[in-house]
Amino acid sequence: MHSSDQPSQKLDPAQAGNTEFERSFNEAERLLQDIRERYLQIRTAQQHQAELHQQRDQLKIELGRVTAELEALEVDLESRLFSWSSQKEVFWQVIRFVGLGFVLGQILHACTP
Repeated sequence: MHSSDQPSQKLDPAQAGNTEFERSFNEAERLLQDIRERYLQIRTAQQHQAELHQQRDQLKIELGRVTAELEALEVDLESRLFSWSSQKEVFWQVIRFVGLGFVLGQILHACTP
């Protein structure tokens, strides 16, 4: 190859063909490298997508389990609250009527000679 620093010398057709071939070859190599890099990017993205799908599926299962557990706890708490409130109501009714009966009994006892 001749140096391109000497403009007075012209390249013969064989050398010009080699230079054009080298440029085309280098361009093809660059394009091939770009394709390889893009392919690797796609593969990496696909692997990441698969991992995210797997995590999503695991989280859905976990969410279902937690939801069922929360529902069971709500039922348990509601039944306890219902039991306590109904017992609380009965307790105060008993106190009220027993107290009223005691007071009436004392009044009747005091009124009788």
